[in-house]
Formats: sequence, C-alpha cells, structure tokens
Amino acid sequence: MCPSQLQAVLARNVRQQAKRRQVPLNALADFAQVSRSQFYNVLAPCTAISTDWFERIAKVLDIEPGRLLLTDTFSKR
Repeated sequence: MCPSQLQAVLARNVRQQAKRRQVPLNALADFAQVSRSQFYNVLAPCTAISTDWFERIAKVLDIEPGRLLLTDTFSKR
C-alpha cells in the first residue's frame, strides 16, 4: 500500500511546477542532487521522502517547501 494522500499531493505539485517552469523531471532530480530512481518512486507516490529531499526539490523549483503540500496551491493559477 502506498503512503498517504499528502504524498500524492506532493507528487502532483512537483510535476505541475516542473512543467510550469519547463524543467524536465530528469533534470529536476539532477539539479536537486537526488537519485533519479528515488525521485520517480516518490512521484509514483509509493516511497516516503526525507525533509532533505523535499527541501532540495523545492529549492530547485524556487518555491517554499510548504507550498508543495497544499492541495490547491497551483491549480488556481
């Protein structure tokens, strides 16, 4: 069984922000210096993440980490 709905929200928001900023997912993982395999597992979303991983992704996307956890953060723009 996959982790929480919160991780599903995180995965969706990461994908949306990467697309909005025109950053390919492979490049996002590389820029954040996280393993591509872990990155794609998190986007599945069936892998728990560390706060370090979370902060690295948010930094590359140039947004506050907490915004990636909000359910309607990016859908209204």
